[in-house]
Amino acid sequence: MSTSKRENTPVPQSPFTRISQFYGITIEMGFEDEEPPHIHVSYDGKEAKVGLDNQVLAGSLPPIGSEMVHEWVSQHQEELQDAWKRCSRWEYPLPILPLYHDEPLVGPGHLYLTDVESVEVRDGYRIWVRFEDGVCGEVDLSHLAGKGVFEAWRDRSFFERVYVNNGVVSWKGEIDLDPCQLYMDVTGKVVEEIWPGLRPGYQDA
Repeated sequence: MSTSKRENTPVPQSPFTRISQFYGITIEMGFEDEEPPHIHVSYDGKEAKVGLDNQVLAGSLPPIGSEMVHEWVSQHQEELQDAWKRCSRWEYPLPILPLYHDEPLVGPGHLYLTDVESVEVRDGYRIWVRFEDGVCGEVDLSHLAGKGVFEAWRDRSFFERVYVNNGVVSWKGEIDLDPCQLYMDVTGKVVEEIWPGLRPGYQDA
């Protein structure tokens, strides 16, 4: 007797799965959600349910967060529609490219492929990070300072209060940095060199 794809696919243990995260915004999709297709967004202590047509179905977001989510949803219609179909079949959706990033990382049910173990502040807007696999090095974040949610970094004491939250470099107010991007910044390598088993770009699994 043949084994079905459903039987070969890990069954999600939670009714929600994170499909993207950027600038303190967390975006999830639910396995038990009903039509119309939508996402669940949390930002700066606020939550909202946003349709894939960019209509707010419930809740609310701060204006800057709402603008970024609107832009992100508009950019990733195909991926979001596919994610909704996968969730309706109780399959993990593929992670979706964060806003303003150049290259997505595609993995089976995982948004982040490596975790940060520790972080230290260095001169300027530089941080030193160590990953759980032992890789470590400095990353210059000066290109982000003062922009959008990173406006708070203008206060040096705020920038110095960086910490690691569940493998992610974070600041108060849900300001996070993508650990995959940090890993590539530290190593100077592209995704294919670091994770040769993965595929850059978006395509079906």
